[in-house]
Amino acid sequence: MDDLNKFSKELDKLGDQLGKLANKPDQFFKKLDKLFDKDAYLKLNPDVKQAVEANSLTAEEHFLLYGIYENRECSNLFSVREYLKLNADVNLAVEQQGLSAIEQFIDVGQSENRSWNYIFNIQDYLKLNPDVNQAVQAGLTNAIEHFLEFGIDEKREFSYVFKLEDYLTLNPDVAVQDQEGLINPVLHFFNLGQFEGRECNKSFFNVKYYLEANPDIKQAVQAGQISAITHFLEFGLSENRQFNQNISVTQILQQFKVSSLSVISIEQIQQFIQVSLSAPAPTPTPAPTPAPTPTPTTAPEGSGSNTPQIIFNESAGSTNTTPTPTPTPTPTPTPTPTPAPQPTVAPTPAPTPQPTAAPTPAPTPQPTVTPTPAPTPQPTVAPTPAPT
Repeated sequence: MDDLNKFSKELDKLGDQLGKLANKPDQFFKKLDKLFDKDAYLKLNPDVKQAVEANSLTAEEHFLLYGIYENRECSNLFSVREYLKLNADVNLAVEQQGLSAIEQFIDVGQSENRSWNYIFNIQDYLKLNPDVNQAVQAGLTNAIEHFLEFGIDEKREFSYVFKLEDYLTLNPDVAVQDQEGLINPVLHFFNLGQFEGRECNKSFFNVKYYLEANPDIKQAVQAGQISAITHFLEFGLSENRQFNQNISVTQILQQFKVSSLSVISIEQIQQFIQVSLSAPAPTPTPAPTPAPTPTPTTAPEGSGSNTPQIIFNESAGSTNTTPTPTPTPTPTPTPTPTPAPQPTVAPTPAPTPQPTAAPTPAPTPQPTVTPTPAPTPQPTVAPTPAPT
C-alpha cells in the first residue's frame, strides 16, 4: 500500500474544507492510512454507504469531512469505542472538547502506548518479540507504532490469545491465500476472521465452545455486533465465563487463589492450562497381597535339658519362654520372615469440578447511532503533539 494512497486525491480536492486537518503533516495521514479501511467504514456506517452509492461523495471524503469528528468507526483494527473505554481520560476530553478519538490516538496516544483495542496487547507484543522490546528499551520506537508500521507486514505475534501458526493450520483457505500473497493473515483476522468465528488458538480459546457454553451472547456475535474473542477479552474474563472445554474456570481460580479471571494475565492462564493438560493422569497403586503369617516353631521332643529356649512368635509380636529338652541333634533354626509391607492406601479420586454457573449476560455493545451528517466541524484545541 502506497503512503497516502487512500487520501491523496481527496486531500487535494477538498482543500480548505478540511479545516484543521489541512494543517496536518504528511506523517499524520500516513498513520491514518494504516488505520482507515474503506470497506469497514461503509459496513459499519450504513448511512454513509447510502450516500456513497448515491454518488454524493466518496467514503474517504465523508470520513475526512465528517466521520473523523463524529467519531465514526472506520476500521476493525482501531475501535473508537474500545479506545475510549480503555482510556477514560481521553473519553472525557473527547466529550468535553469535541476531539476526534482517532486523531488523538495518532497525535498522542500512540506515543503514550495507550491500549487501543482488546485483542492487541502491548505487554504480550513485547514479550513475544524480544527484538522489538530491545528497540523500545533503547528509545527507538514504541510497541504500537512498531506494530502498525512494521509488525503487521512482518506477521508478528501480538497476543497470547491469537497464534498465527494455529490460525493458518486451522484455516487452510487462509493459509493458501497467504502463500499466494493475496492476503496478510494478521489483517485478515482483524477484518474478517474474528467475525467469521475462525479459530485462532488450538489449546487456549475455542470460539465454538465459547458460544455453546455462553448461549446468551451467541445472537450478538452472529449479528456481527462483536466477535467472540473480543467479548471474551472485554467481558468474559471479568464475568468468569467458561472458555476452554478441557479445564474449568473454577480450577483456574482455585489455582491462582483469586475470584476473577481478569486479574490473571492471559500468559499465566495459558501456561497453567498447558501444564494441566500435559501432566499424566496418576495411576492408582494396586494393594499388595498380604504375606502369610508364619507358624511358630515348636520345641522338639526327647531332650532332658532344663535350659529354657526362646521361641519368637511372628504373628504375636512377642517371645515365649518355655522349658524345652536339649535337642538331639540341634535343629536348624527357622529363618526370620521379612515383615509384610503395609498396603498403600489408594488415593481418593479428586472430585469432578462443577461447571461454572453462567454469569449475568454481558451488555451487548450498542451499535453506533447513525448521526446526522454534521456541518464542517468547528476547530478544536489541537492535542499536545507527541514527543519526537
